[in-house]
Amino acid sequence: MPEPKTQTPAYVPFRTFLTVLDSFRSFLPDQIDTTMWPSYSGGMRSQLIGALKFLRLITESGAPTDALKKVAHADAQHRTTEFAAVLRSAYPALMSLDLTKATPGSFDAEMRKFGQEGETHRKAASFFLQAAKYGGIPLSPLLTKKGSLAGSRRKRVSNGSGNKVKAQLGAALPASGAPIQGSRREIILSGGARMFLSTDTDLFSMTASDRKFVMGMLEKMEEYEQENPPEEADREEKDSE
Repeated sequence: MPEPKTQTPAYVPFRTFLTVLDSFRSFLPDQIDTTMWPSYSGGMRSQLIGALKFLRLITESGAPTDALKKVAHADAQHRTTEFAAVLRSAYPALMSLDLTKATPGSFDAEMRKFGQEGETHRKAASFFLQAAKYGGIPLSPLLTKKGSLAGSRRKRVSNGSGNKVKAQLGAALPASGAPIQGSRREIILSGGARMFLSTDTDLFSMTASDRKFVMGMLEKMEEYEQENPPEEADREEKDSE
């Protein structure tokens, strides 16, 4: 008899998830699906639906559960309490630990029982810790210390410019250094490498097929940005500028 499939834990960026959760305070539809967030990439929308299902906030068919209704309709004083109950239901093994005394190693070992590896594992661990903090669940200072998670992504190598994700529209510079009219998009990959997408002409002057191709590549880059947000150190550096 095959073993039951381990459910993928929530690993969407918590700030994005919280934005969606906050939106349900003003309007909670009777069916939740990916068409609710047209401005998000396809990957981000799938992660949001996966998170809502894992947390048992929606059913497999997308209907809001009583748990989601309680969170959405609770006042500010009781909302975090309701959300903490959601976490206890979705993460019974983790919540059975004494999280006030847990080490990064013991926490990481429990998280790995979900069967995720690499970036997905790191994001799932980050989601839980941020969600627990939001829900008022006490955590060990070892878990809340920056950079404490085992297997966390390497910090990006400083390049003297803040090494932040950048989006630039305007003059693109070719190898010769001579300015040309067009558009330019730059992102920083998780390993520290920089990736550029640039054109030597305005998007509006392109043929429909060329414009569709370029916009498809741009959407891929934006999807990568959303799924791989800048490291905390990058954001701190930006704040200090």
